[in-house]
Amino acid sequence: MGVWRGNPLPPKLHPLPFMPEASNPATPRGPLAAVHPKGQGALLLLVSVLLAALIESFGIPAALLLGPLLGGILISLGGGRLRVPRLPYLA
Repeated sequence: MGVWRGNPLPPKLHPLPFMPEASNPATPRGPLAAVHPKGQGALLLLVSVLLAALIESFGIPAALLLGPLLGGILISLGGGRLRVPRLPYLA
């Protein structure tokens, strides 16, 4: 039995066979990619508060958790890249 070298999945089973090798999926794309991180953070705060208030108005449990979660997903889909600073993360 030989050892499989290179890509861990055979070519037919690769999940993204259409992605060219030269593209870098880590490169942010979208309308928020050019916005300064402080602006992205402010937008995240605004979207999170609005979504939490909207969800809370419907009486859905855990609205204060779901609002920021959905806000973060929307900012990320828009090309935002916010990172938690190392010091608060370790504390």
